[in-house]
Amino acid sequence: MKIKAYEFIPAGVHASFDPETGGFNPETKKMVPMSINDGELSGAEIFDNITLAAEAGLLDTDKWVNQLFADLEDFEYFLNELAQYNDSYTIFDRWWHAFSQLACGKDTPGFSTSKEIAAGLYKHASETGQI
Repeated sequence: MKIKAYEFIPAGVHASFDPETGGFNPETKKMVPMSINDGELSGAEIFDNITLAAEAGLLDTDKWVNQLFADLEDFEYFLNELAQYNDSYTIFDRWWHAFSQLACGKDTPGFSTSKEIAAGLYKHASETGQI
């Protein structure tokens, strides 16, 4: 049986803005640093908020840690969630592209698995004095 022609539709991302946890506010198009170390946001929700903020042009490559996260513990929680994500799920293209922009547009080997991406983001944040 022949496969019918189709058009690829990229996976969507969704803002999960809550004034208590922060995130990308779709109404104001602004980013409120996320408070996530209590686990109220899933990894996918965190990644979606980061992607929406990056796609909106709200982030600076040398300041994104403070722009995205309420404190260092929230950033570390994000890195831990990201590092383990490939254990059960896949990082899809929109997330990967947003993460690569945070790491100065890196498109290199060693920025493929969620563990490698987390390590690359940590390294960039450290090298730019964000942590």
